[in-house]
Amino acid sequence: MVNAEHRLLLDAVERRDAVDAERCLSGHIRRTRVELSQHPEVFG
Repeated sequence: MVNAEHRLLLDAVERRDAVDAERCLSGHIRRTRVELSQHPEVFG
């Protein structure tokens, strides 16, 4: 999933599509935060 998100983000950047890049990055950050919240030991 992470690799797919990165590919989508890079594709948007290469196309110079700031709106799509922002959407991809926001979704990636949101999913990363949710995933990390399930592993509190990472921040302990």
